[in-house]
Amino acid sequence: MKQSINQVELYRKIDGNKVEEAKIHFSPLNLSYEEITNDNFQYIDLSSLENQEEIQINEFDAMWSPNDNNLIINQTLYIENHKSLFGDSGVTCIENTIGFAVHIHSKNSNFQKICRIGSFTYSDERVEIDFEYIFNPKTLRGIVNLDFFLYVKNVKNTDPVFANKTGMRLTKEDLNSLSIIVDGVGSTFPITEFSDKNGPLWKVNKNWIDASEDNFDSSQVNIALNTKHKMFRNINKSQGEANKMLMANITLIATAMIINEVINIEGNSFENEDSLIPGTILAVVSYWIETFNINTTSLFTIQNTLFEAMELETIKE
Repeated sequence: MKQSINQVELYRKIDGNKVEEAKIHFSPLNLSYEEITNDNFQYIDLSSLENQEEIQINEFDAMWSPNDNNLIINQTLYIENHKSLFGDSGVTCIENTIGFAVHIHSKNSNFQKICRIGSFTYSDERVEIDFEYIFNPKTLRGIVNLDFFLYVKNVKNTDPVFANKTGMRLTKEDLNSLSIIVDGVGSTFPITEFSDKNGPLWKVNKNWIDASEDNFDSSQVNIALNTKHKMFRNINKSQGEANKMLMANITLIATAMIINEVINIEGNSFENEDSLIPGTILAVVSYWIETFNINTTSLFTIQNTLFEAMELETIKE
């Protein structure tokens, strides 16, 4: 998310020309996660990613799930000519310290925070700052944004043309911005629970109004599992192949219901994929249809296609 450049500057900031002069750049983004069944780390191959400003994780790793896995983000900031940021032609006095930070925020996940990553001074020989952040399982949904910037960390000397208070931003625009789409595709599905001793084992809750605008998250659509049902313990997908298969069948039936509702009942179209809003229910349905080559003629053809795709994945494993 870029900061607006249509504003009156009260002090000197780092613009595009200064970024080039200071030779500020980032290493390729690295994403990884811990596998559920062991302590091994699984790296997500982003080598085919053309635009690192927007990453839809399940396009690169269908097995990653925001409910079951953590997400580890790594990237390194390099400033090859950092001395150009200090002194008369820079953005702060030579005696001061510049900090590197990131604003992490998500409307869907309902959180935001600023994380201080590192800092550097004029006297440092080189600037190479590693960034790592770990999102725990069940903390992410929808779209998560990361905006990186430089700021004044420590003030030892002042100048009228410089930012002279700790915490003031030094970058006119964010140095780097990432949007990570963390759910709504691949094998993920919002799961909730309810308690009803006389109720069914599971049900699907539909709360969306407009599939083209509402996000695919638990507030709009979810599979609700009945904790009071005698079969509840058998749908814990961490226990045995039969239990995993039962949960997979529930998920696929719910997926078929949602596709049929969005396409055949509500009459939504996704012919122009470029117009789809990432993370929305319609974007997710479009992904499912394209990925599994789903025949959307009816609920029956949708469900049969999904079960055929599941069998093929089982054979591959």
